[in-house]
Amino acid sequence: MSDDGVGLKNFSLDAWWKVVTAAGPLIIVAAAGGAFSPGVVVGLGLLLFGAVEWSTVHRREAPILDRFSRPIGTHFVVFRRRTSASIALQALAIVLLVFGLAWMIYRA
Repeated sequence: MSDDGVGLKNFSLDAWWKVVTAAGPLIIVAAAGGAFSPGVVVGLGLLLFGAVEWSTVHRREAPILDRFSRPIGTHFVVFRRRTSASIALQALAIVLLVFGLAWMIYRA
């Protein structure tokens, strides 16, 4: 069996924002039953939070050096470029999540 980089063996939570971004529309579709429900608000919050996080996270390849400063390999460095707009959008996403979850609890 060849190892093509796909599967649970190679799964890591380094890119958790992709999972959150994909879960948002799934929750929206599952909760959209003809009326505006709290599930739609939670799904929108997840979608917005994941999309903003995805846009602010950047990966850069950096060399791995030996004792003599010769490159012997590479690794990826993950860093975030936060702006005031991304912080505001993530705050809005958190407000949507909290409001949707509170609405769910209140309706139950």
